[in-house]
Amino acid sequence: MEILKENRVQLTDEERATCLKEKAVWHHGPNGEETPAVWKSKNSKGEITYVTNTHRAYQTAPTLEGAINKFHDFIKSTAFSSVGVYKEAQFDSFEDVIYSVDEAREDIMREYYRKGRKRGTMMSWSVVPYSRLKKIWSDYAKLGIVRDEAGLREISNHILRNLARLQAATELGGHSQMNPDEMVKEMGFKPIGPRNDDFYFSFLETKYGTPISDYGLPKLWELANQLMSKSTAEEKLIVLDQMLNVIHQRGDLAALFIEGGSSSLTDLSSAPSEEQKEPVEASVKKTNWYKVASVESDIKDVKNDVKDAKKDTKDLDKRVKDLEKAIDSLNIGSRRFYQQQSIFTSLQRKIERFEKMTEEWTQYKKEMDDKVKRLVEKHTKGEVRETKLP
Repeated sequence: MEILKENRVQLTDEERATCLKEKAVWHHGPNGEETPAVWKSKNSKGEITYVTNTHRAYQTAPTLEGAINKFHDFIKSTAFSSVGVYKEAQFDSFEDVIYSVDEAREDIMREYYRKGRKRGTMMSWSVVPYSRLKKIWSDYAKLGIVRDEAGLREISNHILRNLARLQAATELGGHSQMNPDEMVKEMGFKPIGPRNDDFYFSFLETKYGTPISDYGLPKLWELANQLMSKSTAEEKLIVLDQMLNVIHQRGDLAALFIEGGSSSLTDLSSAPSEEQKEPVEASVKKTNWYKVASVESDIKDVKNDVKDAKKDTKDLDKRVKDLEKAIDSLNIGSRRFYQQQSIFTSLQRKIERFEKMTEEWTQYKKEMDDKVKRLVEKHTKGEVRETKLP
């Protein structure tokens, strides 16, 4: 992809017109106008490759028609296609959150040009309603479960969207190793320029504060990764509370995530309010309740591990018994084998003795036959001599 970018060349007017006609476009123009979603690259041999991409994926084709088809078949589905869609983004994995930073960056630039780059305009921003967050947190402190799972899911997505948007604004504001103008140019927008005060000191502001952070982001991203790895609402709530704790420590960030900012998080981090009808255990009042909940979760995990271990032990005992039976069976078979081998050996020895006796009898018979033959011959010669006497 980097080589293709290095060899990028301009589309011809005819190629641009074809992209617009076939609706292979993004809305990256200054006022949201259509711009081609396909670009081309020319290598040292003069070979042309057409490319269509988002920050999530890219595909290539040797022809413009092929690239347009790939845009409609796949690439278009990997991007948020219009201003404001990002505000409704939902996340199923940590990779989705990472990719959403690119989409948030584009969403910010589209909004900037859509508002006509007027001095005094600020980027849009929204925060999590504190009343709903407090209700879910208080219920969990009191009951140990999350009753409003849909509400917790909305809060989770809202915090992750704001995290990605905060990362994007920090990068566009020049507070990272990335060059803002290079990023903007790559997205297809006109470069901002280093002296564009209406962008850096006006638009990159919200009514909740400046959406730029140099220190809080690394820890928040680490916790976001943990959040997306959790499966139950209770586990997610624990990680979300840890994220709020990081945000609370950075007072300038609190207002960008939660309605009421630091004051709301201070209220949330204390013991559950007196307005609750049911009493709360004193141990929960004396410490941060999420720590208690975390220990309870660990105890639950240990109990499950013990239960699984008992089951594994039971299965192991059964396997040991089966193995002992197999060994006994093998021993019986072994004894039978040796018995049969002993009988065979005895029979073999008897056969050998019989064969030896047969050989001895054959030899003896041969010797007797020879003696008889000699006696007969001797007797016959004697009779012949007696017949010849006068």
